[in-house]
Amino acid sequence: MDSTSQYPAALLIIGSEITTGRVADKHGSYLAGELDQIGYTIQEIVAIPDSADTIGSALSRLTALNTLVVCTGGLGPTSDDMTLEVLDAIQQPITNSDAINQRHILKNRVGIAPGVITQIAECLLVLLPGPVRELQPMVRHQLIPYLLQHQKLQRTPRLILSSFAAPESRIDGFLQHSQQGTHDQLQWGTRIGDWKTEIVLYNAPLHRLQRHLHALRKEFGFWHIQEGDRDVAYHAVAMLVAAGQQLVCVESCTAGLLSSRIGAISGASQVLWGGTSLYSQHAKQWFGIPAADVERYGTVSAEITQAMAHQALLRTKGEAQVALAISCVAGPDRDERQQNVGTTWIALESHNRCYTQSYCLSGSRESIRRKAVVQALLALLYFLDPEHQNIKKDGQ
Repeated sequence: MDSTSQYPAALLIIGSEITTGRVADKHGSYLAGELDQIGYTIQEIVAIPDSADTIGSALSRLTALNTLVVCTGGLGPTSDDMTLEVLDAIQQPITNSDAINQRHILKNRVGIAPGVITQIAECLLVLLPGPVRELQPMVRHQLIPYLLQHQKLQRTPRLILSSFAAPESRIDGFLQHSQQGTHDQLQWGTRIGDWKTEIVLYNAPLHRLQRHLHALRKEFGFWHIQEGDRDVAYHAVAMLVAAGQQLVCVESCTAGLLSSRIGAISGASQVLWGGTSLYSQHAKQWFGIPAADVERYGTVSAEITQAMAHQALLRTKGEAQVALAISCVAGPDRDERQQNVGTTWIALESHNRCYTQSYCLSGSRESIRRKAVVQALLALLYFLDPEHQNIKKDGQ
């Protein structure tokens, strides 16, 4: 344990479904992040099965070593939910009955089992329900405010950023380089997801964190680095709503993935006119692209992708103001012209201008398709944004 930590804490994740691998733990990283923001240092994250002896042993050990222990699971009505019974057995011999009666209850507004805050010797013990949809609102709206008020803690300044199509290694290298010759003690962490990379900046005053945000945007592009944990599709929908424009999508390799990603965002019905998938050469010809052009340029090319966008915009008969098209070689094999796997073209068209851009993406077939969608949405944002139309190009 880090003996220098003023507020050492531990997380106890209870559930045989977790220790047998049937379910992945979703609480550890979430709780660690929330508690870290208010000054706690997580010393251990322990997962144990639904066993009274194991729960009792773990609670006794962890509460003796930490100022805070947060326990998840085992609070429901079923036979394997035994956390409260174990707590009573531990707490009764060392705590008077008045303290047990004074347990602070955390209301469960979406489920059955409430949360509990109690004291074991010098340690504050928190019991939370296992379901994510019950636990996270309880933590955010009740537990964190309670700890801030009663433990006299303060939130540690931090910035949570979302990076789209900016490789983690380049972000890490840029942040390291930006600190050279300064007295900044900035720290950061990154987590790669399917659709974005999360960056957390901390250990510096808020104005310095904001300065690093501006530097990242200058290096990678304004829309490539956004504050918060929103998906790039969220920003695209918000931009279209603000512009009062309708979008039509036409896709080849992504086969509807772009339209689906936009459609998953609340408010998409205001801006998504529709979309179509043109996977084969015959489908492109059916869409109005001459067979001679497909034969001459190839299906994955600037000319054909731009023609896809053009035809899509025409077919809306003025109802959509912007068309977005994607074509790529998703792999695992090269295309009929022996273009490399990952070769991608994005095309945009409005009533008065058009834009095309190529990318060289890497990864598995599914990874390339996801990356193509992200690049298309980024291109759309820069296309629509009058302040940031110096469209950045990044392959990854």
